[in-house]
Amino acid sequence: MTSSLRVKLGKIEIACEGSEEFMKDSLPELVSVIGDHVVRMHAATSPARAKDKQAEGGAASLPHLIAVQEDKTQVRRFLVAAAFLQVHKDQELTTSKVVAVLKETRQDGLGNASDCLNQNIEQGLCERANGKVFFVTPAGLKKVGIDKPV
Repeated sequence: MTSSLRVKLGKIEIACEGSEEFMKDSLPELVSVIGDHVVRMHAATSPARAKDKQAEGGAASLPHLIAVQEDKTQVRRFLVAAAFLQVHKDQELTTSKVVAVLKETRQDGLGNASDCLNQNIEQGLCERANGKVFFVTPAGLKKVGIDKPV
């Protein structure tokens, strides 16, 4: 006699069909292997993995970098976004570019981006280059957990 089983976990769907002996003898091991794989996939994509991914040489996404910050203020969110742009996009930074990348990645907005920049400058985490252009200092990169040199 043939038995069948269908399991759906989020986006993953597994269907098995076989003899009763197969279902009794092999299915528990198969389900265990699949469960371990799902746990590993979840752990590899969780926000806490952002710093680990960077340590392994991978690039953490902006949402992950924001999620792993202990300081959840908009001033820190501004600094994280600016550091991300500086390291990953290699461009001249402006407050409008920081606001844009936060919006593109669907992160919370900033009440006053210029004030956030000024507060980061006061703390020595950012410096003005010329006019509206600024950069994140090595201390700023370190503060957000980015150890990659500028």
